[in-house]
Amino acid sequence: MLKLNYSIAYLKFLFSATNQHGVHSPFVYGFLTRCLYPPSPYKGTNCERIMLKMIPYFGIQRVQVYKPNDNLRLLIARTFPEVAFNSPPYDLIFREADDVKTKQLTGLDEDEVHDDSIILIRGIHRNSQAATLWERLIRSGRFTVSIDLFHCGLLFFRTGQAVQHFKIRI
Repeated sequence: MLKLNYSIAYLKFLFSATNQHGVHSPFVYGFLTRCLYPPSPYKGTNCERIMLKMIPYFGIQRVQVYKPNDNLRLLIARTFPEVAFNSPPYDLIFREADDVKTKQLTGLDEDEVHDDSIILIRGIHRNSQAATLWERLIRSGRFTVSIDLFHCGLLFFRTGQAVQHFKIRI
C-alpha cells in the first residue's frame, strides 16, 4: 500500500512540476541549469548527489547533518575536505523528513543560519506526515524560496527576494 501511495504521489508531482523553462527566477534558473541539470560526477543517492553538487556551486563551507549519518559525513569529508561540520552559522543543513519538526526549522536563530543558508530535507514525499511537514514549512513564511525535487526539498533563506515555491523535475 505504501508503494502505491508513493507512486501516486510521484505521478501527481510529475504532472504539476516544471523544468527550467517554467522558472521565472534568475536565481533558481541559474541554479538548475548550472548546478542541478549537468551530469553529476558524484556517487550516492539522488539527494546526496544534489547536496554534493551544491557544495562547490554555492561555496558551502559549514554543514550540519542532523541525526548523525556517518556515511554521509564521510562522503562529504572525502569529497570536500575543507568543509567543516557542526560549526555555525551553517551554510547547509541536511535533515531527514522523518526526523524534523516544523518548529525546529522555522525557529532557527541568527547564530545557526545566515541570509544564504540552505536546508535540504530528504524524503519530503516519503509518507503523508513528511508531505504535511513540507507544506507547513513552505507556508511558514520563514523561507523565501522552496524547491520541491520530489525525493528531497530545498529551502532558501535569501532575504530581499520575493517568496517563490517551485516543483522541479530533474
